[in-house]
Amino acid sequence: MIAMRYLHSYGARIRADEALKNVSLQTQFDCLKTHINPHFLFNSFNSLSVLIAEDKVRAGNFLDELSTVYRYMLQSHACDLIPLRTELAFIQAYFSLLKTRYGNGIDVLIDVNACHLEARLPPLTLHILVENAIRHNSILADQPLLLSICVTPEGHLVVGNNIQRKTLRANNLQAGLTNITTRFRLLQLPQPTIMDDGQSFTVQLPLLQKSGTM
Repeated sequence: MIAMRYLHSYGARIRADEALKNVSLQTQFDCLKTHINPHFLFNSFNSLSVLIAEDKVRAGNFLDELSTVYRYMLQSHACDLIPLRTELAFIQAYFSLLKTRYGNGIDVLIDVNACHLEARLPPLTLHILVENAIRHNSILADQPLLLSICVTPEGHLVVGNNIQRKTLRANNLQAGLTNITTRFRLLQLPQPTIMDDGQSFTVQLPLLQKSGTM
């Protein structure tokens, strides 16, 4: 009887690990699809071309950030959890690309105390949330999209943005958020909290501390 329970528990754990692996691979694939498409590549290379002609130092920085973004996305599938420090470094590189494209139309405030930098979360979580905000909101110089990333004193990551929804709603509104909640569930972590008051959209996520506690 004990052996049967052990085998059942072992089989369930194997299935959960396999499901998590599949979701992680899908996340990586979806993120790559977002960026490795003609429009993104055209915009990136066009921006790079302009910078090369105008400012070779900025062009070099842009190319470095672009390389950082792709390298992180290609390597992120190797682990289920990653330090917040690493995730923030990636999102800062990615945001540099966004600033080159949107200019004053977008801005981000990152306020994270150093004591939280080694806390862990599923890789590409911040990327999905930033992409979600960009996909569903207008980005204009006179109406900038403002994003914020902070950690509460209790150790919860909070990612938010002002709401200025596009007239034409993008497809798969919940796809990114569903992906995140599924990964947290498979990792047996508390579920993220999603808040929308009509003025701002906020997602609060639990962080796994280095000691293994929430």
